[in-house]
Amino acid sequence: FRDSIRVISDVDPVSFRDCQIKIKFRDERGLDFGALGREWMWMIGKQITAELFVQVKGNEDITYQPDPKLCFSEIFTPQLRKKYEVAGRIFAKSLYEVICVDYGEMGISVKLCENVWNFLIGRDVDPFETLRNLDPIQHQSLIDILETPLEDIGLENTLTFSVTSSSKNKLISSPLLPFGDSVFVTDQNKSDFVKLYSRYIVYGQIELALLSFAYGFHSVLPKKYLSIFTPNDLNTLLCGEPLIQIDDWKSNTEYKDVVSTADFKTVELFWKYLESCSQQKLRLILRFVTGSYVVPVGGFSQLDPVFTILISPISRSNLPMANVCECELILPRYKTIEELESHFEKALEYCGTFELA
Repeated sequence: FRDSIRVISDVDPVSFRDCQIKIKFRDERGLDFGALGREWMWMIGKQITAELFVQVKGNEDITYQPDPKLCFSEIFTPQLRKKYEVAGRIFAKSLYEVICVDYGEMGISVKLCENVWNFLIGRDVDPFETLRNLDPIQHQSLIDILETPLEDIGLENTLTFSVTSSSKNKLISSPLLPFGDSVFVTDQNKSDFVKLYSRYIVYGQIELALLSFAYGFHSVLPKKYLSIFTPNDLNTLLCGEPLIQIDDWKSNTEYKDVVSTADFKTVELFWKYLESCSQQKLRLILRFVTGSYVVPVGGFSQLDPVFTILISPISRSNLPMANVCECELILPRYKTIEELESHFEKALEYCGTFELA
């Protein structure tokens, strides 16, 4: 991540958008004909979310937003601002690649929260309604405040127009209005409190990160190009199809050197093995062959290059291999489903680098 920040920071944003990314991993052999770029995009997405974002489990799916604990002015350093700015550039580059370019599937495989996309698009959505999906529990607690006398729920003369948060073992008070920590919430002004509190949770507590992320994002992909999309559209573009469909995969597969009865038997065993796999395992197999967990929007017919199975005369003691840049799976002539499954499990376990394949 540090190397990527340094390199991307030195590149003009438009040049970064238009360039074809070529990746070289330290201490790994291999030329990048697309697969390393897909691998880098997945890895950088994982590192960005681990370091700068937090996972949000809303009503519908797991999504990510900037970490509120990093967004207080006291700790939001220029270095942190730069990281969020570069992260924004990377997300925009991924989206641009998926929509406009034929360099291969470069989806970053990270779903952003609805509030982040609304901020990037410039869509004015009621924060209280956004909170319904972002944090259903908090949303319901605010409904209880609106619909119930404060005395009945033990909040009379205890709740003020401020939010107290913890960051690096420090309690930080954020007023929702001037001198808000000394203004009590009453049944007469609680609707104002709910509006201000919702806006703070949805946008205010992550505003510094959102501004930096959006600055980097829009320097690569201006806001005007996003207006036709919804947050769900944009997440689908970045993450591909939500489910891997075996029938779709099989229908959009080509075969090489599949001529004998034994060859066809091995192919049949492979598809039978996939039918027994979970979605998580299927994505591991997809990454093993293509370098990406992502099925492009539109399914396997949009995968470029096309997924190909090659049957090899090498010994059955060998593990499956992959020509990742060509999306080509190389299978020895396994004779049983147990044999194929055992060798595939080992291959997936060991395929931490492209050198194995």
